[in-house]
Amino acid sequence: MGDVAMLIPIIEKLKIDNPGTGITILTNEIVVPLFAHIDGIDVLGWDFKKDGSFMSIFYKFLELRKIKKFDVVIDLHDVIRTKILRRLFSLFGIKVVKIDKGREEKKALTEEHSRKQLKTTVQRYIDAIKEGGLNIDIPNPTLVKHEMPIPKSIIEIVGEKKGIWIGVAPFAKHVGKAYPLNLMKQVMDTLATNENIFFFIFSGGGDERKLANELAGNYRNAVSVFGKIKLDGELKLIANIDCMITMDSGAMHFASAVGTPVVSIWGATHPWAGFLGYGQSSDNVIQYDMDCRPCSVFGNKPCYKTGNESYECMKKISPDRVVERVLKVIETL
Repeated sequence: MGDVAMLIPIIEKLKIDNPGTGITILTNEIVVPLFAHIDGIDVLGWDFKKDGSFMSIFYKFLELRKIKKFDVVIDLHDVIRTKILRRLFSLFGIKVVKIDKGREEKKALTEEHSRKQLKTTVQRYIDAIKEGGLNIDIPNPTLVKHEMPIPKSIIEIVGEKKGIWIGVAPFAKHVGKAYPLNLMKQVMDTLATNENIFFFIFSGGGDERKLANELAGNYRNAVSVFGKIKLDGELKLIANIDCMITMDSGAMHFASAVGTPVVSIWGATHPWAGFLGYGQSSDNVIQYDMDCRPCSVFGNKPCYKTGNESYECMKKISPDRVVERVLKVIETL
């Protein structure tokens, strides 16, 4: 989902730079609402889990061929199903281009600790689009604040916006990317001494939802968001938040897509791999320097240390550092 969120500002600029070009996006059907605010593009949903067989991919290809005649197909994902799909297009003489994910470079970064900034995912998207023959020029990605209405369901809960709204997205798919909740609570405890601050806590379902509800219950000015708005509503809410505190996660990229500044916390992963949010300042990156970092591109590898020493890259980040950066962001409001 984070990869798709990173694509949003690229598609916005692509549409501006190619006004006469028809643009169709094929993506996971659950993220189709993320593109609803972009006029003049077609977004098609695909249930990857249901339609992942070769025959399903072939039928999807036939469906796309019936919809319109494509001049170029640009694969910005480069996984098995998209490899099959683009091969089918190429067999019919349609130009196909794929993203260069830099897998070998990223492997060297995590296994050999090459310690260098790799090309960002956003730049990799741009390079593939240009190779496809389209115009797009983003020399220095910067945050562009989007004006979006606050979802009615949120207004019904907290009223119209007053004071400072801070988003907190404390969860990540892998433990190596998640700041310990007890430390995040210390961050929120300190910030909550400012009565003008209101917290919105973002999570997934299941255990995350339960933990988010428990975290929100510690504060007078806090609400857990999951289940109260849909995905496009989350994007609209984030557009009205003044600062997001996130992990290296999809929430960081949602905020970046709508121009909301992010204070991001990194552990097993590292911005060097190219996944820092679009337009986000490196000054707002919080991390603890260790020789073993980064140990993973996506955070899915277990820490090589054990016991209390495991995931020191997260545990040793002081809550005060996070608070300091958040206060610097909101000072500019």
